Amino acid sequence: MPYIQSRWRRAAEPIIKRVILANTAAGGDEKALAKALRDAYPFGPREHYPYKVWCDEINKQLGKGYRYFRKNQSFKPPYEGKLVFGQRPEGY
Repeated sequence: MPYIQSRWRRAAEPIIKRVILANTAAGGDEKALAKALRDAYPFGPREHYPYKVWCDEINKQLGKGYRYFRKNQSFKPPYEGKLVFGQRPEGY
């Protein structure tokens, strides 16, 4: 079954892509891109879930990774040992 995106992400994706391409073609710098993306925000007030999706999609398209993995959070690789149902490995 294919992944179903939210309507906010489906609406934001082409707008952000168009703004990034236009800024790149014009030779704009990072500040100009940030201003253009701020001006292109289509969902009214910048709050709640639509704004989170907008920021996440910008980071995704700019290759900055997802907001869930920040530098101050420790990332633990998946546990590779044998697990018995109901047990948790040490340190997890």
